[in-house]
Amino acid sequence: MGWWKIKDETGHIDWEHKSKTHPNVVNAIPGDDDKEVSYLGDEVADIFDETLGKMDKVYKKNWGRCMKKEELVALLNFCSADRR
Repeated sequence: MGWWKIKDETGHIDWEHKSKTHPNVVNAIPGDDDKEVSYLGDEVADIFDETLGKMDKVYKKNWGRCMKKEELVALLNFCSADRR
């Protein structure tokens, strides 16, 4: 399992990031790196991928298609409104 600093909301890895304690590693190290910076990680990506599969099943059952990206973004905005 690893974590990486992201550049922006695209989720692209910030390849310029270097761990403070392991400068040859791109990965972010919880406890070493700034917790106010945005990160993604393998474990949360795996959880989200599984969740997307479940949501697609619901959309296919009801709408005959997978969830659209704009629906996913709207859902994230709706569900995370209190987390800002």
